[in-house]
Amino acid sequence: MADHSTNVTPLQDSGEVPTAGTTSQMTNQSFPSLGQSLTIKLDRNNFLIWRNQMLNVVIASGFDDILDGTRPCPPHFLPDPNSTSATTFKSPVVNPEYITWQRQNRLVMSWIYSSLTESMMTQIMSYNTAHEIWKSLRQSFASASRAHIMELRLHLQTIRKGGLSMLDYMLRIRNICDNLTAVGELVSEQDQIMAILGGLGPEYNPFVVTITSRAEPISVEELQSHLMVFERQRSVEEQTLIQANAALFQQQKNRKKT
Repeated sequence: MADHSTNVTPLQDSGEVPTAGTTSQMTNQSFPSLGQSLTIKLDRNNFLIWRNQMLNVVIASGFDDILDGTRPCPPHFLPDPNSTSATTFKSPVVNPEYITWQRQNRLVMSWIYSSLTESMMTQIMSYNTAHEIWKSLRQSFASASRAHIMELRLHLQTIRKGGLSMLDYMLRIRNICDNLTAVGELVSEQDQIMAILGGLGPEYNPFVVTITSRAEPISVEELQSHLMVFERQRSVEEQTLIQANAALFQQQKNRKKT
């Protein structure tokens, strides 16, 4: 991978340190517990929800300007007050704002690293700022997330019950809806109901007509309950028909013997 390093340099011991008042702003701040706040690891299917998780932590900590790049790295050294040129940096005095910015930048970088897999971390190791990492991940995963959303939406529209039990059919639809929610795409209850009814076979047409003719709206939970009852009734009717046919066949067989 090409080197994406900027003019941001690692912290070094220059013999000068910022004042206690400057560094105390960092040491006295209370930051979110990563074990509790960053529970979602980034993968190709969950970029949007991972992004929201990271933004919540960064914004709550007041470092969103570090992440979005609106607060760039300050100069490393303070200008020499005795110099005639405002751009001359011959003094060895370290800029306290530089130290503070570097620590905040590295803190945000560590938060991002903690929510990545090892293979993903190797792809961003050449970056020196949280903003560069954030931009790279956004470019890499945003398009993949959109494609995944379209795939899930299409699956929801085309799923069919087929030979599945009603419970398995409902669980598959629920799983698709949960996956869409996980990437930031909420599925309305009406869309869920239409997907459920649209995937039923022709043997459920009387049921579908009854539901779609209702004046009152129905919830997904109610629909599932009615479908389970309908399936049990059909199962009983089919079993009764099988038993009746078996009995008729036996009667005909007995008559032939006599």
